[in-house]
Amino acid sequence: GCRALEEMFGELARSKDARLWSGRRRRMATAIAEHAWDGKWFRRMFMADSGRVLGSRSSRPWTKIFLEPQVWSALCESLPPKLAAAAMDSARKALATRFGLRIVTPPCPRWEPDTGSYGILNMGFKENGSVYSHCNAWAACAEAVLGRGDLAFKTFMDFQPIMRNDEAEIREIEPYVLSAQVQAEPFIKPGRGRNPWVTGSTTWNWLAATHYILGIRPEYDGLRIDPCIPTDWKGFRVTRRFRGVCYDINVRNPRHLCRGVKRLLVNGRELSGAVAPLPEKSCRHMEVVAILEAPR
Repeated sequence: GCRALEEMFGELARSKDARLWSGRRRRMATAIAEHAWDGKWFRRMFMADSGRVLGSRSSRPWTKIFLEPQVWSALCESLPPKLAAAAMDSARKALATRFGLRIVTPPCPRWEPDTGSYGILNMGFKENGSVYSHCNAWAACAEAVLGRGDLAFKTFMDFQPIMRNDEAEIREIEPYVLSAQVQAEPFIKPGRGRNPWVTGSTTWNWLAATHYILGIRPEYDGLRIDPCIPTDWKGFRVTRRFRGVCYDINVRNPRHLCRGVKRLLVNGRELSGAVAPLPEKSCRHMEVVAILEAPR
């Protein structure tokens, strides 16, 4: 939020407000790095009344690591990338299942005043340790922000319904529909999907694919083309309609990189950077070529 406001006020030439939110963002990032870093990942909660911390190596003996703090440490783009990468590595090591990344481990075995609704739910169910689709989409976005295209695509595909086409008896819902959660061990039916059709994770899934892996993102001055893809991709083509203009985008990856667009060819004219600008009013079609050349 701070970064978005900083950028918005920058575009509006309100430099005083931009500096205000820039300072707040930096102070918040400093506080998080100082107080929330647990040595290998970021903590989740600080209980004001009891002083208890959730999402820490010292947490007793459950809720030691949560997925959300690790993904947002990367998505905020304000914390040191090395810390965010280490946090995501820890999350992958501790939370990975064959159905995706679970939201927390170990899950709560019973209700406690501090943990609240976590302990109301069965272990491995919903917020108490399932593979939560929202968080898995965020994790794919986080890996893309970190420039790790192979991991971004793997994370994205691991929780896709299509990956369970041959296990309908396990998943128990339509193979073309995202579910809010996939239940995980020690729940009695790990791999069973629940809450399909009504989950907002569908939108996050679309954003992870289009804005972060394919990297086609609308901005104030135009369309940013900043893909983060697997190294074995030779490239891709995509058509994006933006502000009444059809952008035909051809991304090439001759060096088998994950990221690295440094310049664009827009309607035959070379431009530095990765933003395809808005065309003249009379133009309704843009041909864009982007080549991955070097890691940023």
